[in-house]
Amino acid sequence: MLAIRQAKAEASAGNLAEASLLRMGTIEDFDSDILPELAVFLSAYMPKCDFAFRSGDSHAIIDMLRNRQLDLGVTTAPSDRISDLNETPLLRDPFVVVLPRGPQYRIEDVFGGASQLPLIRYAPDQIIGRQIAAQLRRAGHTFSSRFECSNNQTQLAMVAAGAGWAITTPLLYARAKRFRDKLALYPFPGKSFSRQLVIYSTPDCSSKVQAVVNAKLRALIGDQTVSYT
Repeated sequence: MLAIRQAKAEASAGNLAEASLLRMGTIEDFDSDILPELAVFLSAYMPKCDFAFRSGDSHAIIDMLRNRQLDLGVTTAPSDRISDLNETPLLRDPFVVVLPRGPQYRIEDVFGGASQLPLIRYAPDQIIGRQIAAQLRRAGHTFSSRFECSNNQTQLAMVAAGAGWAITTPLLYARAKRFRDKLALYPFPGKSFSRQLVIYSTPDCSSKVQAVVNAKLRALIGDQTVSYT
């Protein structure tokens, strides 16, 4: 309990230059580009602070926050509100369709039932996987599926190889730099839907820390913007 109280006090320090510990978790979507730049920025902005950075899926990050193993976390918002954590909306990330690039692959065929390409799904234990599955059910869409992936890079690598198609988001697509010349990105047909990325923090976490992280993340995410094909 003493270690937990100390961590709380240090992360809630009013003077950021004097803060001595910040424990932060992010979803794996940010591992390759955004988290490294954020870590470098925070290390310069808070020169006396020791940092603990963790990455994982949204459920894992939320659990660590609720168990006070983290002070701050960036996750996909679940369908149910989390009452014991502070929540700051970060980004609305719309769902999009990704097909292999080539004239033989048409989104009209995929959603019209004329394509043999299977859907490469996210794993059902992930928040994003459940969101997509729920929207497809609401829209009355049924697609064949041979693969489930919990890793976005694996999913898009398989799409690039022509093994199937996927529903993802522009932010996740932006990570697939080495596959982009083999992928085509389209808006989701019909009614659009999106995931909401949020910053969760414990009640003891400094509002100044939250504001600094929020502003920097928004700037870094802006640099990752991609356009539809």
